[in-house]
Amino acid sequence: MAIKTLQTPVEAHHSIGLVERYHAPLRRAYEIISQELKGMNISKDMILQMSVKASNDTAGPDGIVPTLLVFGTYPRMSELDPPAPSISQRSLAISKAMKEVRKLRALRQVTEVLRQRNGPSNVELHKLPLHSDVLVWRENLKWTGPFKLLLVEGETCKVELPSGPTSFRSTSVKPYFHEVISEYNKSNDKNINDSNSDNNDNSNKDLTNYDNDEFKNNNDNINKSLPQSSTRRNPVRSHRLPSRY
Repeated sequence: MAIKTLQTPVEAHHSIGLVERYHAPLRRAYEIISQELKGMNISKDMILQMSVKASNDTAGPDGIVPTLLVFGTYPRMSELDPPAPSISQRSLAISKAMKEVRKLRALRQVTEVLRQRNGPSNVELHKLPLHSDVLVWRENLKWTGPFKLLLVEGETCKVELPSGPTSFRSTSVKPYFHEVISEYNKSNDKNINDSNSDNNDNSNKDLTNYDNDEFKNNNDNINKSLPQSSTRRNPVRSHRLPSRY
């Protein structure tokens, strides 16, 4: 049976390996078995082997039982040869350890669901062609680069660093955009501003001419509406004698 080793990318502490996921259940099974078999002079190597057996016979975080995956069934004891008392006691200890491992697995599933959240989007990264410029997030809390993107396998990106090709998680890599785009935008903005200034000058001239014509027309209308000035005439009085005559 072939075994393939998967290397964890650098500075990806959130990406825990398969072996590290079993540290807590394996440690808990070891503690239970060592407490149940205390005083039987069993070596630590044997207790560790029994702990691994309890973990292999229990479904893992992905719902897969390693023993069933390899052998297809659980190994059975022969009914003709009853087990020794020590073996029966060991099997009870392993059963208790398996129950505790199941509890830990259920607790972990609930914890993962409660802590699950939306991660950063890496869609643009998967669309990049090879040998594109990318930035890499390092532990000094800043993006460094640009570097060349050599390979993308799933969520693992291989980037060409000065020290050589290095693997990173896709969440630690993002595309790098050159300054050419900003210079192009600056030139476009300058052209737009120039055209806007020309349009504003023309519009101001038109408004000035319009205002002058409008003012002249208004004055003409006002002069027409006013009454025409004429010379003053006093009232004419008729000459006649007083009323006593």
